[in-house]
Amino acid sequence: MAIQTRKGGKLYRYYVSQTVLKHGAGSCPVGRVPAGEIKTAVIDQLRAVFRQPEIVAGTWKAGRARDSEITETETREALQQLDPLWDELFAELAEREEISPSYMTRVLRLTLFAPDIVEAILDGRQGPGLTLARLLEPFPVEWSAQQNCRKQKESVGSES
Repeated sequence: MAIQTRKGGKLYRYYVSQTVLKHGAGSCPVGRVPAGEIKTAVIDQLRAVFRQPEIVAGTWKAGRARDSEITETETREALQQLDPLWDELFAELAEREEISPSYMTRVLRLTLFAPDIVEAILDGRQGPGLTLARLLEPFPVEWSAQQNCRKQKESVGSES
């Protein structure tokens, strides 16, 4: 859970595990984690994901559907131009929207979905089991693995 406190006029943000909240400070070896460390880890992961060949190729494919003259090099360079924006975007957006950074992290992960999954959702073809709550659950970054998860989640929803 995201917690914030002020001490000496300075704002401190950190995460506390549910175990610590329920059973006290000594119940978990981790205890508290500074929000800055979590933010840095998430941003580093986003940067790494956007450099993966599968992401570049998929983004290029999606871009070519709109403009056939886009090259793979242009796509890679455009994705690399996002690098300096992550730090600012993450902090400003969470603060402006008054939402917790942990929720922001889960929502930002939605940008990693394979293009065909995004298209299915936008076209309303995703199936009844693929709800927002399910989309916010952890999922693999590799698009082929996402397809398998999507099929499982859709079939679970259609059985109920």
